[in-house]
Amino acid sequence: MAVLHQVKDLTLNNEVQAKPGLSGKKPTPIGIGKPLSIEILSFYTGKFEKKRLSKKEDRQLLIVSAIKNIEDVHKPVKAINQIINNANPNTLLKPTVDSEGSPLLFYTRSLDQFNLKINIKIAANKINNKLLKHVSTLIEQSGTIPAFIGASPYLATANKAVKLGSKLVEFFHESNATFDEDLDLSINSDFMKDSTSGVQVQIPAGKHDAFTNYKLAYREHEFTTAHYELVHKDTDKPYSGETPYIIVGITGKERPNLDNFMPLIASQAILNDFFGGKNNPDESAINEITQAISLLNDMKYLKKAKDQAKKLSLLSPSDEDYQKGQDLLEAYVENITEDVIRSGFESSIKVTAS
Repeated sequence: MAVLHQVKDLTLNNEVQAKPGLSGKKPTPIGIGKPLSIEILSFYTGKFEKKRLSKKEDRQLLIVSAIKNIEDVHKPVKAINQIINNANPNTLLKPTVDSEGSPLLFYTRSLDQFNLKINIKIAANKINNKLLKHVSTLIEQSGTIPAFIGASPYLATANKAVKLGSKLVEFFHESNATFDEDLDLSINSDFMKDSTSGVQVQIPAGKHDAFTNYKLAYREHEFTTAHYELVHKDTDKPYSGETPYIIVGITGKERPNLDNFMPLIASQAILNDFFGGKNNPDESAINEITQAISLLNDMKYLKKAKDQAKKLSLLSPSDEDYQKGQDLLEAYVENITEDVIRSGFESSIKVTAS
């Protein structure tokens, strides 16, 4: 068991996680050049505003996330991670295959950033359920990669883009969040402790006192699905206060079915400019945009790889920065999705080296 000490990044390291009472399975390590996925394991809803959400049937709980420092995505794009209709306050929930949305916060096949920041929001709102029904169905069908909404009034899923009404756009851009925090990852930083794979509890800034007497537990009951939650250190009773929290999992496990995650974000970011808000893009259009972004992504990483290879050629393998530079080169190459482009670059490196 782990005692929670910090305001936000309450991390279980591998040694703690392997102790009895938690899952016992060590997650795959993370680092530059390795895959990285971050996902929601469970979340606690916390308190709602009673005046605005007096009727249970009016309560929609929305969890959205946004990557704040990806170089090539200039417009804010939000991943819609969960929509919970008829939500209850002060309730622990776990994403399931039947829920509307995806627990995925981030995925890359090869990490090439030393710092990553993901903003996560929980907002309780009310909106006519009829307006939300069609969109909820699309989100439910979007698969393991979440649906995205950007500055444009389009909702982009893996193979569709649907124009939303103004009320729905306002709903998805809800600003009165009950939870609004950043998840920070740092790799090979000179000033910050390296982030590790494992389980992390995100709590609101300034609310540490609400969790002073609570610890993280992994529950396996006969009549409920296994899940993580916060329980009292003495009584072992689940936390039932008014402050929300989110538990996320971080792992370096490779997940090829998520390779389209970044291209889909970039596709959403250009939807509004591409269509000018006049047309409703169909399935073929969003596929064309995604493919174009994937090729653009490949050319970007090809240039990065060539520049990095040139830098390495000027260093000796015994130099202090050589291995770090080699890891970064391999990360750039791995992020090239087209085999022809990647293999051609690798062959040119071998010829040059020989």
